[in-house]
Amino acid sequence: PIDIYHWLAKVAYGTDDPGPEDNPVHARSSTLEYYKKSISHFVPNQQQPWNAISNTGNPTKSKEVHSLLKAIKRKEVRGLGAPSQSDRAFTLEEYDQCLRIMDTFDDERKRYLYPAITKFQFHMIGRIDDSCYTFRQYLQRSDEFPFALTIRMRWSKNVFEERDAPPQIVLASMNSLYCVHLALAVYLELFLERGEDGNGGSIYLFNFLGCKGPKEMNKKVQKFWVDDVLCHRNFHKVKAGNLGSHSVKKRATTRARASGCKKDNVDYRARWKDKARQQDRYTEYELAYPDAEVAGVLCHGGPCEYVLAERCQISNDWIIEHVTPNINRVYGNGVATVLGKALLWGVCAQKEDCAITIPDRIRRRVAEAYSILMPEHQVHDKIDQVVEKKLLVISNHEEAVIIQRSLELTNIGIDGEDSMGRGSGGETSLLLATHFQKLEDMERKLLQSHNS
Repeated sequence: PIDIYHWLAKVAYGTDDPGPEDNPVHARSSTLEYYKKSISHFVPNQQQPWNAISNTGNPTKSKEVHSLLKAIKRKEVRGLGAPSQSDRAFTLEEYDQCLRIMDTFDDERKRYLYPAITKFQFHMIGRIDDSCYTFRQYLQRSDEFPFALTIRMRWSKNVFEERDAPPQIVLASMNSLYCVHLALAVYLELFLERGEDGNGGSIYLFNFLGCKGPKEMNKKVQKFWVDDVLCHRNFHKVKAGNLGSHSVKKRATTRARASGCKKDNVDYRARWKDKARQQDRYTEYELAYPDAEVAGVLCHGGPCEYVLAERCQISNDWIIEHVTPNINRVYGNGVATVLGKALLWGVCAQKEDCAITIPDRIRRRVAEAYSILMPEHQVHDKIDQVVEKKLLVISNHEEAVIIQRSLELTNIGIDGEDSMGRGSGGETSLLLATHFQKLEDMERKLLQSHNS
């Protein structure tokens, strides 16, 4: 143990025998804990604490090593240690800047693929590699809620058993800039149409022609963040601290906790588990309400359902055939219908109402098909809005999760600026609608104050 103590002290302090006045300015405690874990890997008795009398056990678990790490952490708290190199969470304004910057690139990978990964990562509280290793076969329409999707993320860092990766819900957002349904719809339909999936041969959700696999995708997304987004002339930090792709996950976690979600529910959504807790051994692995509650909070402006307008002559079959034929070819009509309504909303929306750019080839294709369906519609490449967004209310009754429309609030705008309707919804729907409207007003005022 004394040898490990001296070596770790040398790394942190620059001397193997630091005194009370010395400061650990060369390495963080987290770095030393990683070194300690690496050494422990090669110790035969890893789980046995160090016995100072018999000199047996794991020397990294000795009193000397623990005391050293404790002293270094105390120094760090007082501002006397090495500066932290970890990424902090994005602020609301910074994350908003990043998403808007992504929509300005001419390269379609940077404009559609990487933003889709980012919004998916945020919605699932995951890492980039979690998203890159997501298997295509697990993206399905929800059996219980036909307006939603489900996904299983089996490559997450803390997934060690099959029960650790249950099906999780994927909801649409009222705010189009953050909507993962809209982002996935545009990316998948565009890239599948161009054969970027390797003619249907890829087993992963995110892919492009020539990509050698998730490892390469992960590196390209990391490079994109560092070289293209965070160094962009229109990106401005709101406060000091390191930023990176991991800041997206921290932003999602921060939003969920700041919005009132319980720690256990956030842990479940992020697939974090503490094996030391006895209840984790006995609780059923698929818990719908905690997952849906956090997913709804991560939908800016509130979760929503894309609904075809009354009396419009468009059917689900028409959407599958003309809006998302390529998604239907690979993912089936369930996913194609859900994402097709989101994409049709984007095609019909005015530029000032949709925060992301819909590819012209998709817009023209849908407009031509609509002009055949509606001969009187002869406006160049434009369609009247035939899809509405309906705010969803997420609640639970006993063990069941309930997701239903709030009739008080309908949104088809860019920033979730919702208008109060005159529907027949109850008091709960009205209060929730007012809550989301106030939340978006507060976020918008915060952005305006930073910009000014």
